Amino acid sequence: MRWSYEIKLKFVRLFISPFLIGSFVLTLYPLLQSLYFSFTDYSLLTPGKWVGIENYVKMFTTDPNFKKSLGITLIYVIFAVPYKLLLALLVAIAMNKDIRGMSFYRTMFYFPSLIGGSIGNYLSNIVYSWDNMLDSIQVYMKEPVHTTGLPVKFLSIERLQEESWFPLIEQSDFTWIAEHNVNNESGENSVVSFAQKIYLDSNKSLGVLVVNVKTSAVQSSMLNSEKLRQGIKRVVLGSGQQVIAAAGFLEQDQLPLQQFIQTYYRNSEELDSRRVEFQHPYLATVAGERNTHWTVIQFTPWDSISKDSTRIALMLGSIGLAAIIIVLF
Repeated sequence: MRWSYEIKLKFVRLFISPFLIGSFVLTLYPLLQSLYFSFTDYSLLTPGKWVGIENYVKMFTTDPNFKKSLGITLIYVIFAVPYKLLLALLVAIAMNKDIRGMSFYRTMFYFPSLIGGSIGNYLSNIVYSWDNMLDSIQVYMKEPVHTTGLPVKFLSIERLQEESWFPLIEQSDFTWIAEHNVNNESGENSVVSFAQKIYLDSNKSLGVLVVNVKTSAVQSSMLNSEKLRQGIKRVVLGSGQQVIAAAGFLEQDQLPLQQFIQTYYRNSEELDSRRVEFQHPYLATVAGERNTHWTVIQFTPWDSISKDSTRIALMLGSIGLAAIIIVLF
C-alpha cells in the first residue's frame, strides 16, 4: 500500500514536532523573554516596570564594568576558543593514529570525564536531597508569590515580626537560628535555620531568605556513630548565648549544659580544657572565639582520656625499656 504525500507529510511534522516545541520552549521563548526584560527594571522578586532603553544607555555610558567585561570577552573569543579547538583537533588526530597501546591512552584520556560526572552526581544528590538534609526554604517579602507543592514557601513580610527569632535578623544582615519547629506539607519538623536579608543593587531590602536544615542532619554531621558510642558530646553556639545545635546530650544533661554555657560566656578562657560534671565527668575543649559566629564545645568522657593516657604511657615505657635492653646487650 503506497501512502499519499499528505500522510507522509503529517508523519514528518509529527516526528519533528518534539524538536520544534523544545526549541521554542527552551530557546526561542527564553530569548524573547530576556529581550523584553532588558527594557524593564525586572527583578526575580518584584514585577518589572517598563524603562525603555534606559538599561542600555546606562550600560554604554555609566557602567564601569562594561568595557572591562567586553575586553575580557574579546580576549577569550580571540585566543581561548581557537586554542581549544586546535588542541582538541590535534588530540583527535593523535588518538586515531595506529600506535601501540593506543587503547590504553584513549581510556586514560577519557577516564577523567567519567570521574567528573560521578562526583557531580554525588554532590547533586547531597545538595538536592530533601530527605537527607534540607527541610524547606522560606522567603519573607512584601508581595509573596502563591505556590503549591514546592519546597520554597513565600510568606508576607509582616509574618516575619511574629517569628521568635526576628530580633536576631533585625539587628543583622544574616544569622543562624537555633533548633525550632516549622510546619510544611510533611508536618511539623525540627530544623536549624540560616536567615539572610535580600537586597537590590540600591541597597533596598526586598525581604528575608530562610533555609531550614533538618536538625537530625546537623547532629549527624556534628557526631558520627563512632563518636556517639565513645560518649562524646558536642554543642554549637551562635551569637549571644544561643545554642544552635547539640548532639549526644541526654534530657538530664540540659540543665548542666545551660549552666556551663552561662559560665563560659562570663569567663571562657578558664573553662577550656577543664573537667565538667554531667552524669559522668567530661573534659571540655572549646574551638572558636566569642566574637566569631561559631563556637564549638566538645565534651569528652574523662574515663576514655584516662585510659588513652595510660595506654600511651605504657607504650612509651615499653619503647624506652626496649631501647635500654638493646643498649645493655
